[in-house]
Amino acid sequence: MPANAKPRTKREAEARNRALKVLSLAREGKRLTFASRRVGISPSTVLRHLPDDFHKQRGKNRYVPSKSDQHIRGINLILSDGKEHTLRVRGSRQATLASDYSNALQRFRAGDTLALRPFRGKKVAGRKLLTDPKKIKELGDKGVEVDHFYAEAFA
Repeated sequence: MPANAKPRTKREAEARNRALKVLSLAREGKRLTFASRRVGISPSTVLRHLPDDFHKQRGKNRYVPSKSDQHIRGINLILSDGKEHTLRVRGSRQATLASDYSNALQRFRAGDTLALRPFRGKKVAGRKLLTDPKKIKELGDKGVEVDHFYAEAFA
């Protein structure tokens, strides 16, 4: 199945999501075999669902992950309008930016007043991130929860 093809069945979708979790572990430095066993999927299934995301190292019989990908992910974020949005984000770089922003938002709420500074003017999936301290405090006072983050991959 091509990397961004839609899974045809629920079982295929679950296998693809497990393969994406293996990819994430592999990017953290785990070997493909170890990561796939940990997630409960075979290495060959991972390679079948994500053929463009692993390659063999030159001169070695070991698969390593590519540095980035173009998979679509659903990510929940509070944006500059103060509302929660589920964004369709393409690629690991955008997903990492969203994750870093989410972590910075948590640090800001815990008292780190400079945590959001690197995200001023930044966008994820074409939408501006919320970095205004007054607006964030106002939303917190209204009871808006911002300690959620990631959703499973879309397709």
